[in-house]
Amino acid sequence: MVRLPDTNPSASEALKAGDFTATRSSKSFAKVPVDQTIEQTFNRDSKTPGGIVGFSRNKGAVERWVLTAHECAAVTSACYSLAGLDRDNSSTTHKDSTKHRMTRDQHDVEAIGKVLSEYGNPYQPGDLVNLATRDVPSASVQKDLHAAQTVGENAVQEFIANRMVTDGSSISDVLKKNKLETFKAPAKRKKSSRACRADTALQQVKLFQQLVVMAQVRTIDMRLLLTHELGTLPLSLAQGDGTPVTTQKSKLMALLEQVEDVAEAANSIPDGCALVIDAMAMLRAQTSLPPTFGQVSEQVLKYLVKLLVSHRSSRLDFVADEYHTNSIKSFERQSRSHASAGHIRRHVQRPDQAIPTDWSRFMTCGENKTDLVQFFADQWAERQAALLLHPGQSIYVTVGVKSWRLEAKDDGQFSASVEPLLECTHEEADTRMFLHAEHSLCRGASSVCIFSQDTDVFVLALAHSASLHGTVYILTGQKSKRRVLNVTAIADKLGPTVCGALIGLHAFTGCDAISAFSGKGKARGLKLVKGNGNLAGAMAALGQSFAMQESIFNGCKQFVCALYGATGSSADVNGLRYKLFCDASKARDPRQLPPCEDALLQHARRANYQAAIWKSALQRQPDQPSPDGQGWTIEAGVLKITWLLTNVAPKEVLAMVKCNCVVGDCSSQRCACHKSMLPCTDVCGCRTCSTKPGSSHLTSSTTTSESVEDSSDSSDCGSDSDPEPADQNDAAT
Repeated sequence: MVRLPDTNPSASEALKAGDFTATRSSKSFAKVPVDQTIEQTFNRDSKTPGGIVGFSRNKGAVERWVLTAHECAAVTSACYSLAGLDRDNSSTTHKDSTKHRMTRDQHDVEAIGKVLSEYGNPYQPGDLVNLATRDVPSASVQKDLHAAQTVGENAVQEFIANRMVTDGSSISDVLKKNKLETFKAPAKRKKSSRACRADTALQQVKLFQQLVVMAQVRTIDMRLLLTHELGTLPLSLAQGDGTPVTTQKSKLMALLEQVEDVAEAANSIPDGCALVIDAMAMLRAQTSLPPTFGQVSEQVLKYLVKLLVSHRSSRLDFVADEYHTNSIKSFERQSRSHASAGHIRRHVQRPDQAIPTDWSRFMTCGENKTDLVQFFADQWAERQAALLLHPGQSIYVTVGVKSWRLEAKDDGQFSASVEPLLECTHEEADTRMFLHAEHSLCRGASSVCIFSQDTDVFVLALAHSASLHGTVYILTGQKSKRRVLNVTAIADKLGPTVCGALIGLHAFTGCDAISAFSGKGKARGLKLVKGNGNLAGAMAALGQSFAMQESIFNGCKQFVCALYGATGSSADVNGLRYKLFCDASKARDPRQLPPCEDALLQHARRANYQAAIWKSALQRQPDQPSPDGQGWTIEAGVLKITWLLTNVAPKEVLAMVKCNCVVGDCSSQRCACHKSMLPCTDVCGCRTCSTKPGSSHLTSSTTTSESVEDSSDSSDCGSDSDPEPADQNDAAT
C-alpha cells in the first residue's frame, strides 16, 4: 500500500477519491463495500445449493462451471428483470427512515433514558458501581480493580525482561495469576469445624510430645502447667476457628417468664400504649416485598400506621442501629454475613430503584441498612407521612445520632423536625429503644410496649423496669408463640436482687458479643444467682464502670468456681482446673475444664464492657471508651478478641532447652542445659553427657530412635537419678 502510488497510480487515486464503495440504488447513505457488492450480485446469482464444494468431483465439470459462472449469473439477473422482480429494492426511502423503524428507535431511546435515570450517572466520583446490579464492591475489590491496568503492564514488562531479553525463564512456562479480586470474587469461607478440631488436636499432640521427652529427667509441676491453657485458645470459651462459644440465649427468657401468676397477666397490648419497634429486626423479617425501594418505604409506613390505629396509640418509635467500624458486635454480624454467603453493598438513592433479589444478603450489610433508614426518613418526611398519618399521630425515626419526629397535628397540618432530647450516641437499638421508651413515658404515656424477639432486650427491660416511669410490655415470639409479657410485673415478682444481677449474668454467661462457657448454659447461672446472694452481688457489680476493678474480678472467679461445681466460696480457678483434671472418675474433655485465670480475666473484661454499655441505656451520651484493652485488641484497624496475654504453656516447656555439646560432660556454663539448671534430654546433641537418661548405653553412632527406646526402658520420672517428688501428685505426674 505504501508503494501503490508508484505501482498503480490509478488505483491509488481511486482509493483517495473514495471509490472503494459501490452504489446500487438511489437511496441516501446506501453505499456498500465493493467486496460486499460482489457477494450480493455476481456470487449470489451464480450460487448453487452447495456452492463449489461438493457439487461435483469431476475436474472438467468444475472448470466448465468456473468459465461459465458469469454468463449464468447474467442470465439469472435478466430473468428476474423480465419477471419484474427488482431484488435491489430501488425505493428511495432508507430503511432507517420508515415509520416502524423510527417508532422502535424512539422506544429504545426512552428505555435507555429510563435505565440511566434509575441507575444515575456512572461516571460521578465515588465508589465503583456495577452498572447492571448497582452493587458496590468491597474496598479490597475496588483497590484491585483500580490497579488492574498497572498490574497488567508490570506483568508484561516482567515477561519481556525475564523470558525474551534474558534467559531467566522459558517463554512457554506457565504464567502466574495475579489473583486480583473482582465483583465475582467468592465470599471468604470460614474454616470448617473438622479442620479446626484437627488443628487443635495437632497442637495438643506436639505439646504432649515435648512433655513426654521432658518428663524423662525433668520434673514437671502439673499445678503450674494447668495455670496455662496449653493451647492458643481457651477451649472452654473459644471454638477451634477462634470464634466465641455460643449458647442458647432464649433459654434465659423462657426461665424468667416462668413466674407464678404473671404469665397470664397480659394477653394483649393495652389501648393507648406507646409503641417502640426494633427497625432492623422488622425489616430483616420481611419476605413479601414490592419491586422498588419507594414502594417498600410506603409499605412499611402503612404497616406502622396500621399498628397505631389497631392499638389506638398516638406515638410509635422506629429505632434502628448504628454501625461503627470497631464494634464489639462485628463478630456476630460477620457470622450472619457468612451464613448468607457474604453481603452485597448497594446504594439506596431513588424511589424507582429496584430492590435486590436476595433481600437477606442485602440486610447483612450495615451500610445498606443505614442508607435504607435514611431513605425511609426522607421519603416519609417529604410526602408519604403527610398522606398516611392520621391527625394526632406521630412517628419517631432514628437516623444516625438524630431522631426525626413526623407528626400529623389535629388541625391537619404536618411537621417534620428533629427531637433534641433523643439525640444520642448509642450504637445498638437494644439500648436506644429504652431511651425512647423513657422519653414517651415522660411525655404523658402511661405504658410502653417494645416489639422485639431478642433476649437481650427482655433482660434490659427487667433490669431497667424500676427506672422507667410506667408499665413496660414486650411483644415477642412468632406465629402461635407470639405473646405479650408484662415486664414490670415479672420484675416485681423476681425482686430487685435478681433483676439487678441479670445484665451482668447475661453478659458473663454469653451473648452476641461475649463468648459462653462450653457446656454451661443459662439455667445453671440463673440458679446460682437466685440461690446465692454473694454470687448475685458479683454479677450485679459487672458493668458499674467500664474499668473493671480487682474486687469485681474476684467475684467473677468465685462465680466460675461455683458454675463448675466447686463448693463453698472458693475463687481459685487454677486450683479447680487442676482438681478437675486429676478427677479419675471422669475422662475430662479439655472443653469441660474452666478457663485458666488469665483467659478468665480477658473474658471478665469483655463481659464488664458489654454490661457497662447495657447499664447506660438511659443515658443519651455515655462516656464509652474504646474496646481496645478491654478484652479486645485493635490490629491493623480491625478489632480482634484477646483470648490470652500469658504464654500458652510454661517457659521451660515452650523453650525446650537443649544443648549440642561436642566435648565435655555438660558441666560448664557453655552448655545451655547446665546454664538453665536443667538436665539434658534425648533431644540434646551432646555425646558424653552424664546427666542424659541412659547415658551409659549411648555411643556416638547410636541413632535418635534407639536412644529414645533405651531411655524409655532405663529412665523414668521416679528413677534413682531424679530428685524425690514433692508429693504423690508429682510422683503420678
